[in-house]
Amino acid sequence: MSAAPGTFSALGRALVQQGRLKQADATALQLEASKAGVTFVQQLVASRKLSARDVSQFAALAFGYPLLDLAAVDTDQLPLNLIDNKIVANHRVIALGKRGNRIFVGMSDPTNEQVMQEVKFATGMTMEPVVVEDDKLSIIVKKLGESSGKSLEQMTEDVDLSGVEVTDGRRSPRSSPRTSTTPRW
Repeated sequence: MSAAPGTFSALGRALVQQGRLKQADATALQLEASKAGVTFVQQLVASRKLSARDVSQFAALAFGYPLLDLAAVDTDQLPLNLIDNKIVANHRVIALGKRGNRIFVGMSDPTNEQVMQEVKFATGMTMEPVVVEDDKLSIIVKKLGESSGKSLEQMTEDVDLSGVEVTDGRRSPRSSPRTSTTPRW
């Protein structure tokens, strides 16, 4: 999820090169992000050095990816089942749409190649990054995590297991379908 201490994504390097962030601040933010187990962008936004909007606009302009305001999107209409919930939660990405063999994925750091490769492998589709604001992405990812937990609860809620006997998986000699003790070759 986060880069090794002392290094940061191409987005972090670009922010430093363009004078939007000091090298010392970027290094300190990456160390804090690594310790907290969050992404560089999450830590940057949480530190209030740059707003989520500023980071997303910079990323879109600097790397040539489209920018989408998630506040203008009806999340109920998104094809959120295209990407496994574990990947969504771990890498903070959401499926925005699909066209042919391409999946459009909302993410706050479009320079994270590891995430792009993992989504591509998991979906079997070519991934097209779309830059979104990290704070709005967090809200959707959190909702997805809660809704998947609720749906699992609802599925198991109505199951009656009162007549089920739990065993260790071995069959007793009496219940064996074989009547002969000699092996069949």
